[in-house]
Amino acid sequence: MALSLRWKLAATYFVLIVLTLGATNLFVVRVLERNYLHARETTHLANANIVATAGQDTLLKADRNAYYLIRDFGDRMGVRVLVLDPRGRVMLDSFGEGWLEGRVLRHEEVLAALAGTGTTGVHTLSTGERVLYAAVPVLRDKAVVAAVMLVAGLDDVYAAVGQVRRQLFLASLASGLLAALLRIPIELFMFHRSLETALVNALVGGIDLAVGFTVVYGFYLRGRMGQR
Repeated sequence: MALSLRWKLAATYFVLIVLTLGATNLFVVRVLERNYLHARETTHLANANIVATAGQDTLLKADRNAYYLIRDFGDRMGVRVLVLDPRGRVMLDSFGEGWLEGRVLRHEEVLAALAGTGTTGVHTLSTGERVLYAAVPVLRDKAVVAAVMLVAGLDDVYAAVGQVRRQLFLASLASGLLAALLRIPIELFMFHRSLETALVNALVGGIDLAVGFTVVYGFYLRGRMGQR
């Protein structure tokens, strides 16, 4: 019964270790994910400003030269570049997909850029792909005349975070199992020590009882002999 209890305690100990490490790992992964995303946001926001500043005059013409300009920027930066007019209508697409040109985008990042503030945001497409939007205003004489939005995939970021999450989970599982396995021999050793102590105490108690009985019986016999 005691041995069974020891195993239950060891199992409980293992579960507590895994849960504690799991909570810690979750916190670490969340911090890591935020750091990765923040680095990407900073990079792409800076790149969007480069496009908006370097191609300011060319972009507003929305001609073939403007298209080649944003296509080259997009290839070098590994992103999709969109140029939007003050109403949020797509004038240019570095991917050259006609279905997108002319559509009005009402994303928060676009509205913020058209209001004069550069910002970023993470979105999940209908295909399940997660992307980063980075939009900045195109200024002329301090007035917003257009907006540039970069669309960057985040599959590599989430793949890296997922790999770290799996590695931490396996490490936590192995650590909890090792800790539980190391605890079992200690518990067994303590159990046997307790059992030995109990046996010794019982033996010593039995000897004391036997000696006491012998002494009392001896006095009884001496008293009987004295009466004779």
